[in-house]
Amino acid sequence: MQLAGSQGVVLRFAAGTLGSFLAGLIAFRDEIFDVGNPAFQCIPMGALGAAILALVRASRPRPALRLVVAFALLQLGATWSAGWFPATAMAAWSVAVGLGMWLVASIYDQLAGLGVRLGKFLIVGPLLGGVYFAATPLASFTAGDADGVLRSLWWNGLLGIVIGDGLGAAVELVELFVLPGRAAASAEIGDDGIEQHHS
Repeated sequence: MQLAGSQGVVLRFAAGTLGSFLAGLIAFRDEIFDVGNPAFQCIPMGALGAAILALVRASRPRPALRLVVAFALLQLGATWSAGWFPATAMAAWSVAVGLGMWLVASIYDQLAGLGVRLGKFLIVGPLLGGVYFAATPLASFTAGDADGVLRSLWWNGLLGIVIGDGLGAAVELVELFVLPGRAAASAEIGDDGIEQHHS
């Protein structure tokens, strides 16, 4: 049962990462390959969001939260040389976006538990867009461009929608066509080692 649950995590993660990449490619074209362009986030942040969603869907919310903490610490270390304020702002942005992804994944999971099989990605995208929109000031402080907050709000909101819709739609497709029996009736092992039925 644990092996089967792990396979579900891997499939959802791979699908969500690919979905975010493809959505970014459609929305932003080759800009997603430019590391200095915000559109590049469709790749790494799409992978993070896909991992969090995959873990939450497998009844593993605590490992998903630990992933958020690890991501924030990684960002803190990567930006520490820029000074304590930008590094702290970047870590705060990472926590805000990571926790937002976890919350969105939990809402997706609850909707699935209520029997909603189609259209969950239409909720994931706007919710993640709202998370990005709200976290924009922290990102602007990190970049040292506090005056550019208003200019960045709508762009980051769109970016969140693209990432959320892309990974959400891909995970939904996997659950419909690759893991239909597991999504409907299989028991998976949660953090506490107790079998949990997931829909």
